[in-house]
Amino acid sequence: MRPCRFWLALGIAGSAVYVGFGILSYLPRSPIVPAYPEELHRMSPYSLLAKAFHGSPSLLVVAFVVLLISAFAIFWLGLRMARERPQQALIPGLWAILFALLLVPTPPIASQDVYSYAAYGRMAAVYYENPYLSGPSKIAEDPSANFVGRMWWDMPSVYGPVMQAIAWGAAKLLGGIGSIVLGLKAVAAAVFGLALWLLQRIGKDLSRPASVAVVAIGWNPLVLIHIVGGGHNDILVAAALLAGLYLHLKGRRLLAAVAITLGALVKLTALVPLGLYLLLVWRKRDEIGGWWKAMAVGVISAGTFIPAYAPYWKGLATLRSLVRVSSLETTISVPVVAARVIHLGLESIGLQPLKVSSWTAIIRVAMAAGFGVYALLLCRYLGRAEEMLPEVWGKALLAFCLTTAYLLPWYLVWPMLVLALVPHGKTFRLAMAAAFVYSFTQLPGGYVLLSPNVRAIGEGIGKATFFAAVLGVAAWIWLSRIGAVFDPNSKVRVAASARR
Repeated sequence: MRPCRFWLALGIAGSAVYVGFGILSYLPRSPIVPAYPEELHRMSPYSLLAKAFHGSPSLLVVAFVVLLISAFAIFWLGLRMARERPQQALIPGLWAILFALLLVPTPPIASQDVYSYAAYGRMAAVYYENPYLSGPSKIAEDPSANFVGRMWWDMPSVYGPVMQAIAWGAAKLLGGIGSIVLGLKAVAAAVFGLALWLLQRIGKDLSRPASVAVVAIGWNPLVLIHIVGGGHNDILVAAALLAGLYLHLKGRRLLAAVAITLGALVKLTALVPLGLYLLLVWRKRDEIGGWWKAMAVGVISAGTFIPAYAPYWKGLATLRSLVRVSSLETTISVPVVAARVIHLGLESIGLQPLKVSSWTAIIRVAMAAGFGVYALLLCRYLGRAEEMLPEVWGKALLAFCLTTAYLLPWYLVWPMLVLALVPHGKTFRLAMAAAFVYSFTQLPGGYVLLSPNVRAIGEGIGKATFFAAVLGVAAWIWLSRIGAVFDPNSKVRVAASARR
């Protein structure tokens, strides 16, 4: 089949899948959306199409899984085609934009975060309340507060002033909660398109396969469903990193630092790549005109935070929500899953292990220390070559995602956007595998699957995983030692012979 026909066939199939997600989102008792304002139902064409379909929550969960698997199958086929035509980014890029537009008219998928954005925006724009001091419960009578997740009801904003400015503008310009939600989703879709354009430009500048980068992000179901479908602001962070990288490659280091700083003013997670970038600038100070220019980049970057937080600043109380959120956990994070598997494994052999919470605390500390060491090791690569910056950023952010105790699927967008520029590395493949696994973990209607039998199966899988991991590591060590003994060039064999 010719490439154009192949892209056409995949694009039509992908469009049908994402239309399917749109219809599924408006079905009664849909498992992929939390409660949403009636206003959204009136504003979307999918609500009309949904009248022709019906099904129980269990059946709709199956439909969601089938659609998601289909979306990933189309994604992998597109990625394979992109590797064969690495510089043909236009056609897959246009299809990616269409996929995103098809998800804008849905209610927020698999998350209530966009309602929090709307509530914080209305707190400042309508009620003149400081969102860094009070949670949405402060405006309990406002329609936006009714759809905020319960755990965030009393939580002040954990987002930066740039996100707050966007939410404030949406609240001022659009008014109703439904309009604000669709407006914020449209912003996410627009930034998604900007990110694809930046990937294509940077790919050409670095002689990387631009088509692969565009498909790796633009056709990725996790990115489309959670960023555009869910309206999450994580795309702003990732796009800021791409903008900083683009400006850096053009020699605009000061503007690059400001761009990355703006990402950190959406979510503080971007402080990790910002710190790595400032270290890179310092190491290259002789090339950019001396230490004082390198210092100027750092000072201006740090100084950007002061005017951004100034309108909301009320002492350290302004940052208290960041302290609170740092102690939260998700059941799908690696430290929490590891703690549960260890607990189940030890319990199954008759031991009286520590509580799951204790194991979680131990593993959190160990993984946090491991992340710190790994980030320091990554610093060795800074300054060796400009094209290594995406790999360093991507590895650091992916390591952060896999070691933090509070991981949600859309956080993987941070490393994925920069790793899309390094598509032949092991880290890229790990990020794509994580995207596939975590795409199935955020299902608001998933309670229909939590019957006692399913929970028992889950515990059995946990125990089997524990023993498989232990036996697998033991077998690998044993076979490695045997292989080393029979390897004539092995130091182990030489040492063993000397002892004999």
